[in-house]
Amino acid sequence: MARTRGQKALDEAGNAEIGGTSLNDAPGPVELGGASTHETYRSEPQRKRARVTNEAGKSIFSNRGRSERGRKDLSLLPELPLDILLQIFLMLDPEDLLQVMVANKDFYRTLARPPLNIVWKLKREEYNAPEPAPGFTEAKWMAFLFNSECCVCGALHAGVEFFLLKRICRDCRKKHYLSREDFGRNFPDSDIALLDFVPCTYYGAESEMWGGNEPYYWEHDVQETETAWKSLQKDVSSKKRGAPKRLEAFKKERREFIDKIEEAADSSNEWASYLREERVETIIRRFVSLGYFQEDVRPQIENSRHFIILHGSANISDRVFETLKQKYEKSIIKGRDERLRRLKIKATYTRCNILAKAWHSWLSLSTAPTSETLTYPRTHDLFHLPEVKAILDLDPSISVTTEDFQPIIDDFPNIISRFIAQRIQDLTNQIPRSNYKRDSKPHPLKLATSVFCKPTNLSPKRQHNYPGEEGEVLIGWDMLSTCHFSASENDKDVLQSSRLPVYNDVLSQHARMLVEDVCGFDTYTTTAKQMDAHDERFYCELCQETNDFTRVFGGPWKIESFTWRSALTHAWWHIFAEDADVDEESLVPFNTLDAYDSELRERVRAKETQKSGWLEALPMWYCNHCREDLFNDPFLNGYEDPSELYGQSGDLPLILKHLKKHHKIREPKERVDYLFNQMCRSSREQRVTMAVEEGESVDEEEEYDEEWYTSDDEEKEDVGDDEDEDSEEDGEDEDDEENDVQDGEDEDDDDASADIDGEESGGDD
Repeated sequence: MARTRGQKALDEAGNAEIGGTSLNDAPGPVELGGASTHETYRSEPQRKRARVTNEAGKSIFSNRGRSERGRKDLSLLPELPLDILLQIFLMLDPEDLLQVMVANKDFYRTLARPPLNIVWKLKREEYNAPEPAPGFTEAKWMAFLFNSECCVCGALHAGVEFFLLKRICRDCRKKHYLSREDFGRNFPDSDIALLDFVPCTYYGAESEMWGGNEPYYWEHDVQETETAWKSLQKDVSSKKRGAPKRLEAFKKERREFIDKIEEAADSSNEWASYLREERVETIIRRFVSLGYFQEDVRPQIENSRHFIILHGSANISDRVFETLKQKYEKSIIKGRDERLRRLKIKATYTRCNILAKAWHSWLSLSTAPTSETLTYPRTHDLFHLPEVKAILDLDPSISVTTEDFQPIIDDFPNIISRFIAQRIQDLTNQIPRSNYKRDSKPHPLKLATSVFCKPTNLSPKRQHNYPGEEGEVLIGWDMLSTCHFSASENDKDVLQSSRLPVYNDVLSQHARMLVEDVCGFDTYTTTAKQMDAHDERFYCELCQETNDFTRVFGGPWKIESFTWRSALTHAWWHIFAEDADVDEESLVPFNTLDAYDSELRERVRAKETQKSGWLEALPMWYCNHCREDLFNDPFLNGYEDPSELYGQSGDLPLILKHLKKHHKIREPKERVDYLFNQMCRSSREQRVTMAVEEGESVDEEEEYDEEWYTSDDEEKEDVGDDEDEDSEEDGEDEDDEENDVQDGEDEDDDDASADIDGEESGGDD
């Protein structure tokens, strides 16, 4: 018959003896050691058990198994055959075996004495644990490795320190660790040289991590060494016989002891690290078996410093795992959701990039001028189309290619038409029906009295293609069709959504005042272009009262001139700014500059002419032959070339140079070959501050503006010099064919802005 594992272990154990430990009391796990007698368990006489009775005088074991069927009595377990008993013990984890050993004296005697004490060696070999350190029996070494109580205070979850051969909690580390600096304060009368004969560790007291080159000593070890050191030093001072030899023997013995500890500590730390990795992997597998993905579980478990995860064997009991599950399951689910969200974002951006490339590729083949493409939807507008959203919302694991977007790409012309028509409809619906006549020919969006402003729910970081400042007014279809605002619905949204300009009734009332009361025009028929062509200059009567009042105290007598558009922007600041001084129900009074002083108008126009050169040096111009915004898209990578101006706004000299160099147009014409960015009208129509009387100086702000204009003019002249050089070079290579192309383009001098006259029926609803 084949022998069991327990029988083989007993044969190997023979009559093995165990080192010294008293059997009178069962010690705690940290006190486990060997016995000092040479007796074996078999030679010990049987001890009769006292008969235990209840109040009625009957034995509590008389009805065992019948009246208390649920209770289990293990008092006879030590009396089982040794091979069966050893087989049972070998099936337990070290932690459970240690708990059994300290359960009562019978179990302690059984496991602490031969032949069953062989179970500790077998368990150590099963877990590939290192050999016992000096001064440790097999049982005490296993208790040191697998128990978690602090050797000082008995606190649970204490870390093991192989260099000091102790389990110490963090609080006791802080309290009982000594550095070389601490030694001088705590032991002022002792020689610091004795520290060379005290075990030390380089793991810090706080983090239990490697602390560098600073050694830490255990206070009790220092005290014991100091006591022996002083005794030997005293004997040497007293010139006792053999004292120097005993001192040298002490030093040698301590040095050898420390060397053995340090040599064993390195291998023990490697084993503990390997055991932690096994335990961590076991915990991860247990969570994966519940249906979680390893990439969600591993970061939570590996980054944890929880004692239950870092200490113990790789055999995780259901009770321990339930504790870990309650602690980490929520964070694992949160990590999983975050991982899926990132995958969703990555897949969304990848798919958006596919559509963006297709969109700009389609635009590059289009023959539409920039004045028309300015009205087209932005790339982010396409992402919110229902047919596009259906593709973007597919599972991230599904591969999406250009072919999936092909039906949408083929429908780009209709998408553009629907976008513009919907934009007209949405903007027109904001205008009160009483502001325009149903049968009037000018579309409501063309009227000078239809004033819009930037949406108030935009933050500066979320603005798109909007260089103007807050408070700038948007009037006329030329501006409304080319302003594209965008923002995220909330912080978690991946894609931005379009924002429409907002109709402002207060500023529209000011516009009606300027059109009807000041200029004498019909508010139902006067368009923004007609007001621009009228080119009147206005002043603010409210501000002029203040300017006139400053003259009384010797200040400059000045007046501020506005175009009709900048007058509305000025009114916005009077009403809606933080330091507003006018109620929304009141109108800021304006009048024409001629009504104040007819001679000032010519001086204002002369000063505006001086500023025209500065305006040309600002990046407010587009080439009308390149695709606007073609390479300024966050979803495209590798396309943008800063040295080229294709589809990007720039200053007028650079645009003209671009037209001559790349389009071979010798004499570019505005609105045919290049156009002004309507979203920059606030810069083009800034107010002008003039002295009322000749010879008077203007305010500091105006002087600062003059310096700014001068520096920009110098930069423009430098660019103009380069342009002249390129023009001379291009002139040598131009031929008749290029002239024919340029002549053909000069024939068309119509307005390049979008025309909405044909869509009035849709906008009047």
